Amino acid sequence: MNIKQAKEKFTLQSLLDSLGHYPDQKKSKGYDLWYCSPFRTREKDPSFHIDTANDIYKDFGDTEKGGDLIWFAQQYLKSQGKEYSVSAALQWFEELDGGTLDEAFFIPLKFEDYYFKQNKILSL
Repeated sequence: MNIKQAKEKFTLQSLLDSLGHYPDQKKSKGYDLWYCSPFRTREKDPSFHIDTANDIYKDFGDTEKGGDLIWFAQQYLKSQGKEYSVSAALQWFEELDGGTLDEAFFIPLKFEDYYFKQNKILSL
């Protein structure tokens, strides 16, 4: 899988869903989704922001680092103690594409649509 294919197949939102991270219902609105950071397991207040319209993130709890889908994958792999080169990230996407992600979440949604979808599917 190359970078273009990864970005066509995945979004930050779908990737976080597959990792078990969901947006905060109170803070998220429109194309702005807020999460507790996937890099800090004990975080209680959302500080990780995704702009779903542009598919970029910013982690306000970590000196405001941010980037795109590929950069997130590299940083996530690094936080897991794994190889985190671009090639490793693309290999990870290829493995995830083997069926572990729900294709229903591959399009960016406004929070209101996303929350409704989550409620229907997961009964949050």
